Amino acid sequence: MPRARRCWWITGIAGLLLNAGCSQMLGIEELELREQDGGGGAAGGADSSANDVSVTDVTADLSASDSSEGGVDAPTDAPPPDTGCPLGTKLCAGECVPTDQTATGCNRASCEPCVFAHGSAICETNGECALAQCVLGFEDCDGKSDTGCEIALKTDVANCGACAKACGFPHGVPQCVGGACQMSSCEPGWADCNGNPADGCETHSDEDPSNCGACGLGCAFPHAGAVCVSGGCDLGACDADYLDCDAIASQSR
Repeated sequence: MPRARRCWWITGIAGLLLNAGCSQMLGIEELELREQDGGGGAAGGADSSANDVSVTDVTADLSASDSSEGGVDAPTDAPPPDTGCPLGTKLCAGECVPTDQTATGCNRASCEPCVFAHGSAICETNGECALAQCVLGFEDCDGKSDTGCEIALKTDVANCGACAKACGFPHGVPQCVGGACQMSSCEPGWADCNGNPADGCETHSDEDPSNCGACGLGCAFPHAGAVCVSGGCDLGACDADYLDCDAIASQSR
């Protein structure tokens, strides 16, 4: 019987293929034991029948063991929902629409239209919305499609007529009119006395005695020099042999 028991353990481990071979070995060994013992047919028959294990039973036991020890789980990921729309289309508002239409967001998951400020849209080859071109007078100066065509070229002093074309005048206040730079006014204490916007407000009217406070407004005192202080004329040094004895600054302009 020890050999039979060893064969039983081998059968449990090796599986179905070895089970058939072990059954044959058991039959031969049982027959030899019966011949040696003599007359033990009934008892031997009982032992033999007790050791007979069907392939179905072993298979069931192995299946139960695999299940209890955690076999390979079946995939749980569900397939994507079938919208029923053919390739190259998507479902929007109950209809299958082409994925190359900006009005329904190209191939994006949503059906929101492609919108860019002051610009038109197109569908790129990858299905994304893209900025096609800007409305006349606007430009995409920051290179970011999500901001659209954000610059008004006709009025933006930093991008007047073109991106990065800034308006500037020395001591002048710039403005952009119709895409062209103009000087709207001068900074306090400065004036454009030569009428040339290229050099801006070139005259320091707070200090220039020839243009004191305004263009062409000069300072003059009899027998004395003149200075301009904060846009007002003041008496300067008296000429030789002259003094300001009444302390009254009488000036002529």
